[in-house]
Amino acid sequence: MEVYLKAYYRMNLGDDMFVKCIAERYPEVTFRVYADRRYLAAFEGIRNVKAYPCLYAKIDRASEILGLHPFVDRLLLNHSDTVVYIGGSVFIEPKDGTVFPSLTSQGDMYYIGCNFGPYRTERYLKYVYESLRSASDVCFRDSYSYGLFKELPQARMAPDVLFGYPSYPQKKKGSGVAFSVIDPSARSGLEISAEEYYDEVAEAIRSCASEKKRVALFSFCSYEGDDSAIEKIVSRINGTSVDIFSYNGDISGFLNRLNDCECIVATRFHAMVIGWMLSKKVLPVVYSAKQTNVINDIGFTGAVRNLAKKGTRSLSELLEKYLSEPVDFDVGQLSAEAENQFCVTDRLFIK
Repeated sequence: MEVYLKAYYRMNLGDDMFVKCIAERYPEVTFRVYADRRYLAAFEGIRNVKAYPCLYAKIDRASEILGLHPFVDRLLLNHSDTVVYIGGSVFIEPKDGTVFPSLTSQGDMYYIGCNFGPYRTERYLKYVYESLRSASDVCFRDSYSYGLFKELPQARMAPDVLFGYPSYPQKKKGSGVAFSVIDPSARSGLEISAEEYYDEVAEAIRSCASEKKRVALFSFCSYEGDDSAIEKIVSRINGTSVDIFSYNGDISGFLNRLNDCECIVATRFHAMVIGWMLSKKVLPVVYSAKQTNVINDIGFTGAVRNLAKKGTRSLSELLEKYLSEPVDFDVGQLSAEAENQFCVTDRLFIK
């Protein structure tokens, strides 16, 4: 079977793990991938992922201007048996609100692991709702998103795909603190500015260093500004020794580096999930409702730093208390339930 696999192809750790997960789950299926060649390193060793690099960018741009479906995208749709979209924040309302992305295909459409939002207008909610009527399956990863679409018979919910990722390294205690960071300037609705965020993270790093704790900074996605954010944080820590790890397509190597740490200060959504799966102490740094929704769904009761709320304790204050507390969060049930993300495609792809 030939499947056109839509995803977020920007060398983002979480999204690359999504693709690896589905490709290895269905080894007899050929997954057609359309992406910039620079972002395909994670899939080079997966034999059933057939990449179509963006060789026709000029043609695609011309067809976009003319209001037509991009050339290669349309070609892959026409020559695939079905379409799967695996991703997290798939349904984000465009900032200008004038043109909504196409959510339809010429064949069956299966959505795996998604959440809805952020959105601003009822017009966009209605647009997505009507578009999903023609989908064969839509599995959300949080109850808030599911609640908006639960009247659709094909809408379902299961924990995030990475709760069921099969290739995590063997758990170990580790030592020191990992900081997964973002560039907040690209995120809306935050009470804290990018500069304030960098100052706060830098303060927490200096606090850890004063306690003789090893510190590592992790960039999950250079394309979205994580590397730049690390540079700005490092410029604020006055020579404090830190390790820096930037994801380059080596999924297992990056996970091993995270596994070396005892605690993960997780601004990235999937830094939370990966940390829980590796039995780490996880301190979520919330910048989006997608994090809050999942935190609420799974019953996590540990410390949380919410960047969208004023008056909450700083990272340094939270870490001082949290690092001394034992890990007490069992993800076993979540891992089993995450398998349901694939229950429909299992019936389709496994003979």
